[in-house]
Amino acid sequence: MSENIKKDLDLFKKLMEARKENLHETLRKDSPDRESVALLQRLLNDLGHDAGNDGIYTDRTRDAVNAFVQNITAQGSHLPGAVARAIVDAVETRLKPLGKNQTGKGLTIKEFEKNEKPRVTVSLDDVSATFARFKKGMYTAGKQKPSSVIQEKKEEFKSRGFDDSEINVIMAVSENEGNLDAINTWDNSFLSFGMFQWTAGAGKQPGELAALLKRIKDSDESLFEKHYGRRGLDITPKTSRISGFLTLDGKEMASPVDKSRLRSHEWAFYFWLSGQDFSIQLAQVEHAISRINSFYRKDSYKVKERLISELITSEYGVALILDNHINRPGYIQPCLEEAMDAAALPDPDPSSWKTEDELKLLDAYLNIRETYGLHPMTHAEKRAKTVQKYRDSGVLSDARGSFGRGMGGDGEKNDFLST
Repeated sequence: MSENIKKDLDLFKKLMEARKENLHETLRKDSPDRESVALLQRLLNDLGHDAGNDGIYTDRTRDAVNAFVQNITAQGSHLPGAVARAIVDAVETRLKPLGKNQTGKGLTIKEFEKNEKPRVTVSLDDVSATFARFKKGMYTAGKQKPSSVIQEKKEEFKSRGFDDSEINVIMAVSENEGNLDAINTWDNSFLSFGMFQWTAGAGKQPGELAALLKRIKDSDESLFEKHYGRRGLDITPKTSRISGFLTLDGKEMASPVDKSRLRSHEWAFYFWLSGQDFSIQLAQVEHAISRINSFYRKDSYKVKERLISELITSEYGVALILDNHINRPGYIQPCLEEAMDAAALPDPDPSSWKTEDELKLLDAYLNIRETYGLHPMTHAEKRAKTVQKYRDSGVLSDARGSFGRGMGGDGEKNDFLST
């Protein structure tokens, strides 16, 4: 954090103290006090909100205030004291992004430009990672491809109880998602990590990242401590197998201000570093595979009184539905219901279906999911073609029944998302 921001923060605190009764009159739309407005703009810009830098409180500054406010009740046309205090808190958390158990000693942070775009390299001893700066944070696509790791360590996964069908499905779907060391700290979910970009949760919402860390902690506490715990990061006791909240130094990170600490260079680097560890990679793949059971045999996902596991039994079909669940989980049921009507299969009992019947249903489903809903699946056609590529190459089978025992036949195997 630059010394200039520290100076701006001190000046802003003095401004708040001097005008505690009428701050909203100073920091408001069309305010004549351009110096004070410019000070506010610089702090908002530092927090990743484009407020301008001209000292004029226009719609641009108002929109930046509203974007920062999120869950605080306020109007962006002026700045109430509560919002001013929240801005101070947010900037101060960026000035001390690490937990108390990790001082940052040994980390080297170098900011530079490449092709006129901001970059930052974070190094620890002889290990370094370069991120692109963007909006509120930074990102890297990473280099650890799930498909490569799965192919290389296939026997390791099988020894952990996963069958070929599950491995084939996750290998195909993972190409539509991220790498095992992918990081994003710039969007409204504060920190996204890994192959399925598990997040800390938008706003005050819980996130799936805590559930991934729960899996790691429950299975190998020393591994969790190595990458996260010793740096002050943990999960709340109420974290479920689906979502939850992170804690830093014992404090629950449930508010946007608290979660903003995860946007720092340090946490981006520490999560990226953990993504280089095969044990963390293994946990990610296990967590991704277990997602299948969150819909495959669940009554809550029934389509025309049928479980999805009754309708879709091929590796190819399960991969397509999992792909949908990652991108738009709420669209699975209505899309399949419309597909059932469109396919008009002669026998409504799926126990009698053959491969060609399931493929007819899937073809109808793919056409529907491309345009379904107010906000259709992102790149639905492209995502489907990726899965189809794995079918055409022989990795995925489209034969009915090829998903085999799947999640263990009885729905218990790897049932990580059952609660």
